[in-house]
Amino acid sequence: MFQRIQTIYLFLAVIVSVVLFCEPAAGGGIREAIDTCAAGGIFTVAGLLLFCFALTAIGGGLLPLIAIFSYHHRLRQIRLCHTSMWLLVPAAVGFAVGMRDYLDAAIPLLALIFIWLAARAVRRDERLVRDADRIR
Repeated sequence: MFQRIQTIYLFLAVIVSVVLFCEPAAGGGIREAIDTCAAGGIFTVAGLLLFCFALTAIGGGLLPLIAIFSYHHRLRQIRLCHTSMWLLVPAAVGFAVGMRDYLDAAIPLLALIFIWLAARAVRRDERLVRDADRIR
């Protein structure tokens, strides 16, 4: 449901991912990386790396948004959270390697923390529902 704590965590992760998309650090952020790939071609090594980096960051930001609206299916929410975390790990590493400012490198890590907290809350809700079913 929308009033659960995991919805707040997932919403914060989406907001942080939007900030990651628009952050003008280290070459202009992901939006500029996509523009660079479109202008210079994706078939260069740098273009392919930028494109993969942008895809993982965008996927890591969209999956929590999808997970917010699949609140009836808690196991699907957990899987979406875990997939999003696995997609954001390369983005976090890429930001940590390419950043001059460590505050900008903390943006994907903040999204990872929010998604982890949401997955933990969903897992706790699932356990609570299973325990209540067992008592009946």
